[in-house]
Amino acid sequence: MNQQLVVHLNVDRILFPYFNFLVIVSVGDYISPGLNLLVSKEVLKLDVRECIIIRKVNRFTVEVATKNEVLRAHLANTGKLVDVIVPGRSALIAKTKSGKLKYRLIAVEDLYGKFCIIDTITQNNAFVSSVEAHLIPYLMGYHLVKRNIKMLSSIFDFYFKRNSESLIVETKSAVMRGPAGEAMYPDTVSIRGRRHIFDLIKLSLSGYKVMIVFIAALYRPRCFKPSNEDPVITNLIRKAKDSGVELRAISMYMECDGKVIIENPDLPVCII
Repeated sequence: MNQQLVVHLNVDRILFPYFNFLVIVSVGDYISPGLNLLVSKEVLKLDVRECIIIRKVNRFTVEVATKNEVLRAHLANTGKLVDVIVPGRSALIAKTKSGKLKYRLIAVEDLYGKFCIIDTITQNNAFVSSVEAHLIPYLMGYHLVKRNIKMLSSIFDFYFKRNSESLIVETKSAVMRGPAGEAMYPDTVSIRGRRHIFDLIKLSLSGYKVMIVFIAALYRPRCFKPSNEDPVITNLIRKAKDSGVELRAISMYMECDGKVIIENPDLPVCII
């Protein structure tokens, strides 16, 4: 299949090969390139401890139990994570380098003993490692110039260059699993997310090359699809596509020993 092909369809369902067998996935009218680019490569490894989730204390703190103690870990993901941070579920934590809490919640058990990466710091580090390892076909030849670049009223995650070509990339964490196995974003209303996408649209219309990469940090998602948790963001994503913002997705997960595996560097993007 031509990796650069963008297919526009007006159908409710599409068939495509997935992990050597045929899957029926409910999608919309836009499918991004790269329907079957499975690589399953390790790009990062963290020193993690296993634990059990006790409860979510607040937006930034989770209480967990290890074999020896009950402690509190920092939560870097600002989503609601209602279906992820579940009491009794196995999780992985790692030591922090700074801050009041000594540990950070990195991942939560997902399917088949694999772990969903909810820590956005780890997600972004794995994304950069994948770019540097030349695993992402649409970012071949790019190198990272700067993180957290301020443009308009937003701070975007990455500024890349390839020769004289500049690229602004904003990543979004998609760890909400949809009814058909999709990785979805957002899982709640996000004013910050709205501003990011709105500013990317303005930059694209001004001639800048910009991209949103949805990080599906789940085991074997079928595609990325915007959720209905924030209808404004869903509409902005559609507008972004129509305004020239490149929409991409990448899937990854974590093993119980802290290895981060890039599964599909060009996960399908499904927009209705």
